[in-house]
Amino acid sequence: MTSKGAKWQTRRKMLTPSFHFKILEDFVITFNEQSNIFVEILREEFKDRQAKNICRYITRCALDIVGETAMDIKFDSQTKEDTPYVKAINKACEIVQFKAIRPWHWIYFISRLTPVGIQFDAALKTIHNFTDQVIKNRKLESDRSKNNETNTGVDEIYWNGKRKLAFLDLLLEAQKNPENNLSDLDLREEVDTFLFEGHDTISANLGWTAFLLASYPECQVRVFFFINH
Repeated sequence: MTSKGAKWQTRRKMLTPSFHFKILEDFVITFNEQSNIFVEILREEFKDRQAKNICRYITRCALDIVGETAMDIKFDSQTKEDTPYVKAINKACEIVQFKAIRPWHWIYFISRLTPVGIQFDAALKTIHNFTDQVIKNRKLESDRSKNNETNTGVDEIYWNGKRKLAFLDLLLEAQKNPENNLSDLDLREEVDTFLFEGHDTISANLGWTAFLLASYPECQVRVFFFINH
C-alpha cells in the first residue's frame, strides 16, 4: 500500500489484469447477492427510524464481497457471528485509529510492550496465519487443476467449471515466474493489502456517500431516479 518506485510499478503492472472487465462481470452475481442481504438487514435494523451508525453494516457487506470474490471465502459477516479473522481485522483497525493520535505508539519497540501493542500483535498474527492458510489451500487446488487446464489469459476464468479468483490466482501464476521474484511473504503482503484496502476504503467512501445523500434529500431523489431508470 505504501510501496513506491520499482516495486510499486512492478506489482501494479502485474495485478492490473485481475481487474479485467470480463472477470469483474463474473462477480456481479456476488455483488448483487451481498447487496440484497445488506438492504434486508438495513430494512430490519432501521424499522424504528432512529439514527444509527451505518458504517459497521457497510463494512461487513464490503468484507463479504471482497472475501468471496478475491479469495473464495464466505465470511458471512453480515448474517453470522464474526470469525476469529473478522474479529482480528476489526481489532487491528480499532487499534490503528487509537495509535494514530498517540505519538508514543508510533515507536514499535515501545508500543509492543503496552497492552494495546500486545493486542495489536495478536490480531496481526491471526490475520497473517489466516492469509497463509488461504494461499496454501489455493496452491493445492491450483496444482490439482493444472493437468486439466489450458491457460488462455484473462478470458480463461474457470478451472473445470469452477470460477478462478482473479486476484489470488493471478498472484500464484506470477509467483511461478522467477523474474517476478515473489516469495510467499510477498504474496501474503499483497493479499492482506488487497483485502484490507478492498473493504476499508470502500466502506469509508460509501459511509460518507450515505451521509451526504441523507444531508441533501434533493440529491438523494435524483440518485434514486437514476438507479431506477
